[in-house]
Amino acid sequence: MTRYSASSAANDTPTRLLHTAIALFAEHGLQAVSLRVINEHAGSKNGSAVQYHFGSRDGLLEAIVDYLWTEILQHTIVRLDRLETSDTPPSVRDIVEAIFEPALAYSLRPGIGLAAARLLPRVIEEAPPQIRHRFAERLTGILSRAQILLIQAAPQVPESVLRLRLAFALINGLHLVTDLHVLYGAEDVVNDPDTRVRVYDHFIATIAAGLAAPPETDPLFRRRLHAQTLSDRDAIQ
Repeated sequence: MTRYSASSAANDTPTRLLHTAIALFAEHGLQAVSLRVINEHAGSKNGSAVQYHFGSRDGLLEAIVDYLWTEILQHTIVRLDRLETSDTPPSVRDIVEAIFEPALAYSLRPGIGLAAARLLPRVIEEAPPQIRHRFAERLTGILSRAQILLIQAAPQVPESVLRLRLAFALINGLHLVTDLHVLYGAEDVVNDPDTRVRVYDHFIATIAAGLAAPPETDPLFRRRLHAQTLSDRDAIQ
């Protein structure tokens, strides 16, 4: 079974298949693309090329997880290493940048960059259980380290609240920033690096502010939400 290597030539068959699969999975979902379609889009003359190089569909997905880890998430680990050994305590924004900036920066790369960044949340949500679990274990290590730093940078926020907010930010944030055409209502904005960088800066600022916000909740909101739920249930019945 072929494993992704950062030194792989971009035009070799396994890398071409891998990049094609990333692009198709990011666009259509992990369950909506057949291996035959991947072979065809990669221009492979061998109809069983994916099976030959990766062993199976799960083998291909495992290779994609390795790719995402090497090309994106490993850089997050390096950023966290620097923050943990810095003489200056990191700010909440420093920590948010360490978590998200590698994926945001990779999305700006020509070629497969945006598709790879888009695929991150899909792997978390759509991969088979064993692959999703393996990927989640890696992410948990990153988030645990980030949470320790956040506790020090935002002591006014309870640990349980920080954990919940960080999970919200990770899942929802990656969806938003890698699908700007939904936000702007135009696909061509995706190809404008200046627009993406400007939006990414606002994204980082918003996430940092949300993580550090006071933990108080509005009891009136909870009452209104509960009342609305009961009202909707009565209307349906």
